[in-house]
Amino acid sequence: MVNWSPKVKGFLERIKDNLECRLTLGNHSGHEPFAKGMLSETGKTWELTKQILLDHEKYLDSQSKSFYTITITKLHLMRLPIVIGCMLIIAGGFACKETPPAPYVQSVFLSVEDAGVTDAFLKVHLLIPDSLSEVVIKRNGQRVLSARLGNRTDTLVVDDSLSPNQTYTYKAYRSYEAPFDSSDAVTVRTMDTTSHNFTWEIDTLGDGNSSVLNDVAIINDTLAYAVGETFLRDSTGQIDPTLYNLARWDGTQWHITRLYYNYQGQQLIEPLSTVFAFSENDIWVAGTQPRHWNGTIWEQFGISSSTFNGRATKLWGSSSNSLYMVGTNGVIAFYNNGTWQKLESGTDVDLLDVWGSPDGSIVWACGFKDCCPGTFLLRNTGAG
Repeated sequence: MVNWSPKVKGFLERIKDNLECRLTLGNHSGHEPFAKGMLSETGKTWELTKQILLDHEKYLDSQSKSFYTITITKLHLMRLPIVIGCMLIIAGGFACKETPPAPYVQSVFLSVEDAGVTDAFLKVHLLIPDSLSEVVIKRNGQRVLSARLGNRTDTLVVDDSLSPNQTYTYKAYRSYEAPFDSSDAVTVRTMDTTSHNFTWEIDTLGDGNSSVLNDVAIINDTLAYAVGETFLRDSTGQIDPTLYNLARWDGTQWHITRLYYNYQGQQLIEPLSTVFAFSENDIWVAGTQPRHWNGTIWEQFGISSSTFNGRATKLWGSSSNSLYMVGTNGVIAFYNNGTWQKLESGTDVDLLDVWGSPDGSIVWACGFKDCCPGTFLLRNTGAG
C-alpha cells in the first residue's frame, strides 16, 4: 500500500463527489470496460484514478458533462500505465525524504558484583544519567527497588533477606511515566550455609614483650600469613630484642621468621602492618615499605617520602598490577605495572582501611583520628 500524506488524502477526498459522477457517466457510449477497469473500492487504483481525473477537471462543462467526461476517461485510460508508474515514483520519493528512526542504544545496564548467603550486590550503570527518569529493579519479576538515581552513572544496590543456596533473576528498567528501556537479565546464586559447628583453636605467637599481630591473609587451609611484631626467647631464655615480623601457617603449625629490607646497603627490619594475598605465589606485605613475594623471592620497592610519607596500614587490590596502599597522615599510593604513584586524599587523617569492587572500578578508604571529629570516608571511581 502507498502511504499517502495527509495533504494528498485531503485533496482526493475533496473531489470524491465529482469523481463518482464522472465514472458513472463514463459507463456510457461503449466505454464501460474501461471505467470498470479503473474503479476499485480498495487499494491503489481507486486513489490513482482520482488523481488522474482531477488533473483534467478544467475540461468539465456543466452544460454537457457526459461528452467531456467520456472523452477524458477514454483519454486517460490509454495513458494509465505511464501515469501509475509516475505516481509510484513520486510516492517512493516522498518515502525517501522521511527521516529514518534513530538506532536503538541501550541506556541502562545491570551487573552482579557479589553474592553472600542472604544478600546480592548489583551495579546499575546509566549510559546518560538524569534526575528525572526512574530506575526499577525487579527480582524474579517482582519489584524490589524504585528510585531516581540523579546524575550518578554507577550505583551499587544491595538486596538482602534472600534465602541461602537459591538462584534469583534480576532486571533493571528505566522509566519516565512509563518504562522505555531495560537491561539484560542477570542471574545471582546465593551461597549455601554450613553447619556452623566450628571448633576454634588458640595459637600463641611470641613469648611476650608486647608481641602483637596486625593482619592476616588466608590463601587456603594449609597456607596463611600473619604479620606484626613478635618476640621470642633466645637459647639463654632471654627475650631476643630483634623482632620477628612474619608468620606462615602450613596447615599444622606456625613458622615465625624475619623479613628484612635493604636501606642504603644495610639490612633493616621493621614491624609489618598489613598483608594481602592473591595466591600462594603473589603476596604483598608492607610497613613503611611494600614488599612482594613472587614465588621465588621477596621483591623490594623503594618508595620515596614524596610518594608515601607515612606508615602503611592496609593494602588492597584487584590484581598485582592494580594495588592500593593507605597509611598514616592520609597517604595513598597506587601501584600499576611496576610503578608506584601518589594519590591525593585531601586529608591528613590516618587512613586505616581500603577496599574496592572486584574489578577495581570503585575503591573506598576510611580513617579516623582522635584529634579530628568524625570519621573520614573516601571514594575513588577512576583508575588511580
